[in-house]
Amino acid sequence: MVDFKQLQSFVDAVYNILGLYKPLDIQFRFCQDSEFDAEYWPKFKDSGKIKRHIIRVYITDDLNFNRNFQTLIAHELIHAWQAENDISDIHGQLFQEWADKLEKDFGPIMIQRIYDSELDI
Repeated sequence: MVDFKQLQSFVDAVYNILGLYKPLDIQFRFCQDSEFDAEYWPKFKDSGKIKRHIIRVYITDDLNFNRNFQTLIAHELIHAWQAENDISDIHGQLFQEWADKLEKDFGPIMIQRIYDSELDI
C-alpha cells in the first residue's frame, strides 16, 4: 500500500533538492501490461518552453514493479531536471551523479537503484 501523504513529502523534498520550478503532475495509468514502470513527459508551451512535468506510473495487473514508488519518482524527477536544464544525455554522467546523491540523501530504505543499466533504456 502506498502512503500518498508520505509520497508527497518525498516528492516535495526531491523537487527542492533538484531545484525544479515547473509544476508537476503524477499520473497513474492502469493497464494489462507495460514496457515501463514509469515515464517522464514534458508538456510544452507553444513557444517550446516547458510548461509542466508529467510523470506516469503504470499500474499493471500483477503490481510487479522493478523498483518502489519513491525510486521510480526520483528517477523521473531527474529527467525533469534534465529537461529544465536542456540536458539531452538521458542516463549520462549528470543523471548518475544526481541518482547517487539522492540515494545517499534518502538511504536504501527509501530509494534503491535510481539508475539500473539493465532496466533503464
